[in-house]
Amino acid sequence: PLSGVNVSSTLSPDGSHVAYLHSNLTTLPEMYVQRVDSGEPRQVTSLTVPEWLDEYRWREPEIITYPNSEDGTEVTARLFRPADLDQRRMYPAVVFVHGAGYAQSVFRGYPRSLANPAFSHYLAQEGYVVLDVDFRGSAGYGRKFRMDVFDRLGEVDLQDVLSGVEYLRRLGYVDMSRIGIWGHSYGGFMVASALLRSPETFAAGVSSAPVTDWERFFYLAPGYNEEHFGFPWENPEGTRRASPLTYASNLIHPMLILSGIQDTMHLDAAALVNELLENGKDMFEWIFYPNEPHGIRDPPARLDYFRRIAEYLDRYLRIPQGAIPDH
Repeated sequence: PLSGVNVSSTLSPDGSHVAYLHSNLTTLPEMYVQRVDSGEPRQVTSLTVPEWLDEYRWREPEIITYPNSEDGTEVTARLFRPADLDQRRMYPAVVFVHGAGYAQSVFRGYPRSLANPAFSHYLAQEGYVVLDVDFRGSAGYGRKFRMDVFDRLGEVDLQDVLSGVEYLRRLGYVDMSRIGIWGHSYGGFMVASALLRSPETFAAGVSSAPVTDWERFFYLAPGYNEEHFGFPWENPEGTRRASPLTYASNLIHPMLILSGIQDTMHLDAAALVNELLENGKDMFEWIFYPNEPHGIRDPPARLDYFRRIAEYLDRYLRIPQGAIPDH
């Protein structure tokens, strides 16, 4: 059998064969076909990796677990290390927080969002330690893990992420003064929450398409809000407590805010910018893409998007090559 994960399986009309997408931690999804009564899979596509990338040396991330420091819940994450890691030296680190809230980023296959793990590989290639966390609310860990976030968004899930930072500390080769964080959509909300509710933890962050006001978000996605808070008029305190806008006065480290103008979340980004300015906070940048929706899709814009994230993290987390400090 193939090592990794099989998804999106489909039976043939006569029920004799099954087709599915297979991937592992370093291989993008390809289609395989096999007889239902046979364990011999046959690869039928070779489409996802262009020829120039075929010889790229993907480094397999390690799947790790650590306890939430407050309630002991086991949290799962993927750890990407730089090649030729020297544990006598200190490295910058980046925490990636996935979107949707209920997605799953950590498993032994390649996630549906291909660009984000590829970017984690890139950051590790550039000398970062990268932690990709399945925080509370993520799929794949049972009902309680999924529902623990009810009326506690930006609290219990954020504590899972902050406990990941403590895991990085225990590694012994991460420079705790040079840890960044980035994420998109719900991940953008988590970045804003981290920088504003635990302002000393991260040296810089990139918040892409964040939710910043959960009361406003109710009128965009009432079902999502209802399952996380109930109705805002029935739980105004919970809605206010979870909204990053509430903590705008706490920003002390640089934040890059990214949004597409065609995305309704652009208004949330604008609201956060306005609140930051009203509180005299100017250690942020706001970049928006005129023709882009919630996900930055146009290839030139997408290239610019990831280039800006990389450059922003480098600006605040990297030190000159050859000057990586020893212990």
